[in-house]
Amino acid sequence: MINRDTHKELCDKYLELKKQYGLGREQYAQLKRDSDYWETQAKTLRTRNVQLLEDVSSLSAQLRLWKGTAP
Repeated sequence: MINRDTHKELCDKYLELKKQYGLGREQYAQLKRDSDYWETQAKTLRTRNVQLLEDVSSLSAQLRLWKGTAP
């Protein structure tokens, strides 16, 4: 049988570990949210880049037609 001091010490260590585990879970959740956010931003920028490249190509063709230098 364990004495009161040992029991209290073990309970204190358990509570400290439980608190650290909770903080770790919160940090993981925050990092996951940040990761999801930046992944969404990257996808949005890639999509926008493709659209802008298409617009540039179209506008370049229109400019060549306007200048009369189109093939």
